[in-house]
Amino acid sequence: MIIEITEDLLLDNIDRTRDVLEALRECGIHIALDDFGSGYSALTYLRKLPIDEVKLDQDLIVHVLTDPRAEAIVRAVIELAHSLNVTTVAEGVETADIASWLRDWGCEVAQGIYYGPPITVAAMMELITLPAAHG
Repeated sequence: MIIEITEDLLLDNIDRTRDVLEALRECGIHIALDDFGSGYSALTYLRKLPIDEVKLDQDLIVHVLTDPRAEAIVRAVIELAHSLNVTTVAEGVETADIASWLRDWGCEVAQGIYYGPPITVAAMMELITLPAAHG
């Protein structure tokens, strides 16, 4: 199980947040820092908090092929995350070219309309329900 947190949650009391996140990890829950790169995204969070995943914001991802600065930032975050044993997740992947670029740079997980459109809970349940075994 993974819980996603945003910077808004972290800004109030980082020490209390760290204690809560560490307790959650002790229960086997992984922690993902959502929308990394969309706000202040202080690197201090990566140092002080027990983060398992960094979810790179779509606004950076959609520009990796057209904006050298976005490309440099995403590459640097992926490399930094790897050195900290943190999984990188790219949000908002819209094309095969972006998906390929992310794979080439070692981004472990990607999500976005390239892989499939958003769906309802009912549609998801239909997808994961296995047919009954035929005897």
